[in-house]
Formats: sequence, C-alpha cells, structure tokens
Amino acid sequence: MKGVIDAPVFFNTAAELQNFIANTAGAIGVFDGTVTASTAKTVLIDGKRSF
Repeated sequence: MKGVIDAPVFFNTAAELQNFIANTAGAIGVFDGTVTASTAKTVLIDGKRSF
C-alpha cells in the first residue's frame, strides 16, 4: 500500500533507541552524542557529528 507509514517511536534513553535500531530492519535513529554500538554507522550532517 502506498503512502502509509508508521508513526515515529520515541525513547527515554539512548540505550533504548540503540536497542530498537539493532532489532528493527531498516531503522534509522538520530543521536546527539556518541553511539556505543560497534555496528553503528555515522552519517555527518552539515559536516558535523553532533548538533
């Protein structure tokens, strides 16, 4: 079905977000700070690692 998406998911801690991303295929998360997961990939935004 086209044009249907799930609502965003919010988390209370960075660890909860990292766990969700690790267990959800295709998931993307935005962190303001250091990510501890060894499998995480970092994408720079405007050439910066944090906001």
